[in-house]
Amino acid sequence: MDGVRFDSPVEGSVSLKIQCSAEGGEEKTGFLTLFDEVSGMGVWNRRWAKLTANHLTFWMYPEDDQEGSVRITILN
Repeated sequence: MDGVRFDSPVEGSVSLKIQCSAEGGEEKTGFLTLFDEVSGMGVWNRRWAKLTANHLTFWMYPEDDQEGSVRITILN
């Protein structure tokens, strides 16, 4: 649009196609401490968590991850 005056009426259309994806395959694991309210009292719950590209998975203990028994999985 070089050379076109700023007050010039511009006609036509612009077409875009955008594609986005998460890549990397990197995995993070560690304890995650979550706050919850139970019967009006604040409670801290500590869970073993694994974060991959599009999954967040929780277990009670790190050993449970090795056994394959999934407690909670959140998918993107």
